[in-house]
Amino acid sequence: MTRIVVPIAAATAAELLAQARSARAAGADLVELRLDTCVAEGCMPDEAVATLPQLALPAIATARHAREGGSWPDDEPGRLRLLAEADRLGAAYVDVELAFDSGWRPARAQLILSQHDFQGMEVASMRCARPCRACAPLARRSPRSR
Repeated sequence: MTRIVVPIAAATAAELLAQARSARAAGADLVELRLDTCVAEGCMPDEAVATLPQLALPAIATARHAREGGSWPDDEPGRLRLLAEADRLGAAYVDVELAFDSGWRPARAQLILSQHDFQGMEVASMRCARPCRACAPLARRSPRSR
């Protein structure tokens, strides 16, 4: 199944809600709530995550670490606390980078365990295959895969 996902980020909750409504009107299936970018734009983390129950579409909650191409600072406990709150507030998915996987899993949302390749898209290479194989045991530990 193909789904259209529109990333949203803003400095205020009102702007986030408006972006989600616009994404729905344009035909999106989901929004990706970029919590890291919201914070970088001046939104308080708790204010951004609190919009989840009010968004016009199901959401992927993401707080992408700066070393993975995002804006989240080097505050892993704060990031995990924010993602746990996103899970509690109704995110459909929570995106965690494989490079920063500590074993935390959402209690309710589905997990997206992402791997980012900033060197290029060499899908057939072992450089991509090894990390993907490493994800299999992690997915089996997830409560959603049982």
